[in-house]
Amino acid sequence: MLCFIKNNFDKLPCSEIKPVLCNFYDDDELVAAKETLHKAVLNAVGDGTTLPRLPKRQGDGKSKLIVDDILKLFTIIDERKLDVPRFVAEELSRIPFVNADSINVLALAKKLDFLETRLHSVEQILSKAVISGVDDSVPGTCPADGDSAAFGAFDTDFPPLLTVKMNHQNSDFGTSCDDDIRSDVDTDNAGWTKVTRRYRPDQPRRSTTQSAQVQRRQESVQKKKSKLFGTAHESNSAIKSGVEIVRKAVVHVDNLDANCTPELLKDYLLSKDINVVSCYKTKSWLKDDEKEKVTAFRVCVLADQRDKLMDGSLWSKGIILRDWKFKGKPAPQHGVH
Repeated sequence: MLCFIKNNFDKLPCSEIKPVLCNFYDDDELVAAKETLHKAVLNAVGDGTTLPRLPKRQGDGKSKLIVDDILKLFTIIDERKLDVPRFVAEELSRIPFVNADSINVLALAKKLDFLETRLHSVEQILSKAVISGVDDSVPGTCPADGDSAAFGAFDTDFPPLLTVKMNHQNSDFGTSCDDDIRSDVDTDNAGWTKVTRRYRPDQPRRSTTQSAQVQRRQESVQKKKSKLFGTAHESNSAIKSGVEIVRKAVVHVDNLDANCTPELLKDYLLSKDINVVSCYKTKSWLKDDEKEKVTAFRVCVLADQRDKLMDGSLWSKGIILRDWKFKGKPAPQHGVH
């Protein structure tokens, strides 16, 4: 092992020598090589010279730590130009063969790890920008305003997600989002600028006609859902209502004491000048393990008394009031008249 490292230490970087050593040699060979090299370095430096402490390695990752210590000693030998013994090999089968192809494979694996790390970081930045609802069209809200340190790491090396060309004179982009938009003049046509967006593509813009149609459609839907009630009180009018319509409000009163009854609730509301149209017991909307300990009621009052009924100061602490949830109309069944 020491013969192999000595002959390749000046040719290959430590990052490429380390995986070869860890995969080719076992722990006993690594430990023996470390002890031999450490003794040789101590004899070469002499007394009065300190060396970095090299503890006994144990546990997971033991082989990698031992290789780090060996390479650290070879670095000291190279920097201080120490005169150490010449290491030779008795069995050539215990020397790993490293050719140009294997070196290229190691370099490629290193680059793949680097790209995976960069891609993971970009995905985190993109998800953060989507969650925060960043709007590129509003000045001051680009990710660079709050995450310039995070985006600075991906300034030049990472490929752009979208590249478009636009007229340089009619460009509406400001300079507040320098980390978000990078531009460089196209050498083929000096009148154009290449604009690179690295986070999300431009959303298609609606024309004025399309926006007006969407607005009219929304207004028509709102008109269909709303009702208008007459408020005039002229008794001599020729146009009169046939039936008096009484507007009501239905409220779910929950988390009342188990001993509460509809009569007690009616009397209490009547004492507060609230006229109850109807009141009957219903299911509680609390959790399953709490439903058995409480009672709930469906209370119907006049619409103009709803605000008085929903006054929090009217009820004891812990009582819950919600608007009643009405079930939707069932869909018509085909073939049934």
